[in-house]
Amino acid sequence: MGKTLKERFEDKYIPEPNSGCWLWTACCNEDGYGKITVEHKSIGAHRVSWELYKTSIPDGMHVLHKCDNPPCVNPGHLFLGTNADNMADRDAKGRQARPRGEKQGASKLTNCQVREIFLSEALPQRMSDKFGVSQQQIHHIRTGKQWGHLTGAKFNSAETRSHLTEAQVLDIYADQRMQRDIAAEYGVNKETVGRIKRGISWTCVTEHNAEKQINL
Repeated sequence: MGKTLKERFEDKYIPEPNSGCWLWTACCNEDGYGKITVEHKSIGAHRVSWELYKTSIPDGMHVLHKCDNPPCVNPGHLFLGTNADNMADRDAKGRQARPRGEKQGASKLTNCQVREIFLSEALPQRMSDKFGVSQQQIHHIRTGKQWGHLTGAKFNSAETRSHLTEAQVLDIYADQRMQRDIAAEYGVNKETVGRIKRGISWTCVTEHNAEKQINL
């Protein structure tokens, strides 16, 4: 028996703990909005989220983002509005002021490539070689310093709020147990463990250690 729409939907996003966004991991359009197939039609994932968790969408109404993060499908970050509301929201958030992401002429990366980099657990060197950008840019994407409007990551230059030591971060990074068990041992949440393992948090520690191991 095939999965229900809700089951398919819930397989295609991951929570981003800092912002609270649910980041769509499947197909997106050129503006970064998620898409999902419903009855052989491609539908905006944020619209499907509203109908799954809230209620039906009246004719002519748009589903807008409070968080201004296109791939977010968290129903708590969405609200209904008219086309005029949509235009006013766009202008208020400055989305027409200048192109961002892949719409910039100098951009080497597409929205889908950025999301792949952000979600991948591969070492920065591998991502750098694959996409032809610097390891520094890979780091900036994963930490939210660049493309944060697409990934939902919020840049924190020094991880200053964490009580973890660098030694504990390395232990977490190498630990093969279930994330919930690791989180319980170190007194952090499961999302923090996931971010360390995926190279989103504490990359200055884990990447430096990986480079030392390669050079040994």
